[in-house]
Amino acid sequence: MDYGYFIKWSDDEYDINVEPDKRDSGYNVVSKEIDPYGKYELDDVRTYAKEHPEMELPQWPEIVPTEEEVAAQVRSERDYRIQSVRWRIERHKDELELGISPTEDIAPVLMYIQALRDVPQQEGFPHNIVWPIEPIGG
Repeated sequence: MDYGYFIKWSDDEYDINVEPDKRDSGYNVVSKEIDPYGKYELDDVRTYAKEHPEMELPQWPEIVPTEEEVAAQVRSERDYRIQSVRWRIERHKDELELGISPTEDIAPVLMYIQALRDVPQQEGFPHNIVWPIEPIGG
């Protein structure tokens, strides 16, 4: 059988039918103990690898995110945390509009959101973040 280009991760793990210019392409082959429903037999792939060393590709290098990518990931987490408490502000506004006594003091939530907005100004940004603690309530 022709498995095309392959990457050997270990004696027990290969990626076969890899497109050289397309990262994470191909099919992962491992032992039946790990993947009993695997499409290919590991022994067959090992044999192919021994018979066709010219088809082996080097392992993909580890991708290290750029400074901008790390910063974008941190900002995304920050935005998620802000969105996860926005409902508390909306509830507070609705309660006031309806003349209902507010369920909680909204000032700590607003200060938490502001602290989240200030995360990019932290000295260690984007690698060393001290996340503010969400106030109890809600």
